Amino acid sequence: MKKFNGIQIVCLAISIAFAEISHAQQPSTVTNSQPADGPTLKADTPDQQLFFCTTRIEAKSADGKQGSTGTGFIFRYQIDETNGIPFIVTCRHVVDGFASATFSFVQNKDGKPNLGQKCEVTVPLQGFVFYNPDPKIDVALIPLVPILRYFEMKGQKPFYVSLDKRLIPDKNAAEDLSPIQPIVFVGYPYGVHDEVNLLPIARRGFTASPYVVDFNGLPVFLIDASVFPGSSGSPVMVVDEGFYASHGGLVGGSRAYFLGLVDQAYFYTEEGMVKFKAIPTQFAPYVSNTNFFNLGVVIKSKAILNTMSEFAKAFPPPPLPEPSPPH
Repeated sequence: MKKFNGIQIVCLAISIAFAEISHAQQPSTVTNSQPADGPTLKADTPDQQLFFCTTRIEAKSADGKQGSTGTGFIFRYQIDETNGIPFIVTCRHVVDGFASATFSFVQNKDGKPNLGQKCEVTVPLQGFVFYNPDPKIDVALIPLVPILRYFEMKGQKPFYVSLDKRLIPDKNAAEDLSPIQPIVFVGYPYGVHDEVNLLPIARRGFTASPYVVDFNGLPVFLIDASVFPGSSGSPVMVVDEGFYASHGGLVGGSRAYFLGLVDQAYFYTEEGMVKFKAIPTQFAPYVSNTNFFNLGVVIKSKAILNTMSEFAKAFPPPPLPEPSPPH
């Protein structure tokens, strides 16, 4: 598989980080191996679009002896009316310390996902990943535009759906969420995914601490869900359709919110100790007497936006050219 030259990709990432790109059109029908007159998967609702906002990440050490598998998702950060940056967002511990990473997508065919047809790229990570300056915030950003340019050179186009700031609940919407709010997260637990159609796995749970409260003073909240290796970086969403509970009772309608990304999990040992730490990204047994506690730690969307804001400060968009004087 062809790889980017390290120096080229760093320069490319900085030079086109703020370039406008054409996003995949929201598809109406999925093309796959099913009969033309049979049922098809449509990605025209928030729950279905979740299956196309992620990418499977496989990181490798320079000698290829160590690896990491996790989840990334696409988020478009709008700086102003003219500048926006699409990122692959994941956890720092998924990619930090590794030499390269492979990102896999479903191919785009005529603005629709071509299920089962993969396009992927391997890039060097050194100098290409931006981390939150605060080491306690386990967030990593990978500029998406250079990856899209690479696919263009190969005559390929990945299909994806971007999350954006409009999906983050404002103050009123956040306060209206139940302290025990049903949530869904999408990713690759233990690397499991639909290997034929190249789709991730969706899983459900509940908030175990109120979303509006910073758990232990950190920009995180807890979820009551089984979080396994490979889930690191999974986007956590509220997706309600038909009716949902609010402070005023049942409300008719639909809503979709982006709350954050899966980062850590609680574990307990045979000695009775309970603690949380980064979810392992390798699937081999690592501690024989450690078990999952069915609690996950989610980094809030506000911390992800803060990381993107720090990126924008580090790499400000080039100034607009001065208008030519009239002749």
